[in-house]
Amino acid sequence: SKNTHDRMLAQLAQCEFAVTKSQLATEMMAAELKSYEELSKIFESGIEVAKKNIDKSKIELAQAKTVRKNRIEYDVLAKVISEQPDRKETL
Repeated sequence: SKNTHDRMLAQLAQCEFAVTKSQLATEMMAAELKSYEELSKIFESGIEVAKKNIDKSKIELAQAKTVRKNRIEYDVLAKVISEQPDRKETL
């Protein structure tokens, strides 16, 4: 029996070591999970900001296209008008 007792103590020590190792691994994984969740929130926030910036840029682009179209129409009309004789000349 001392031999059996020693073997049981050794097995118990191995079990305790395995449990401790498992607990540490669990804690480490929980910490990593928390870290990944925080990173995910940061990325989601960044994506939302980027989407808002894209939407704002789309609106600005549409406005710029309208301004450009109006400017082209204005230039065409101004050219047509400038080619017309003066009123004084037609009277």
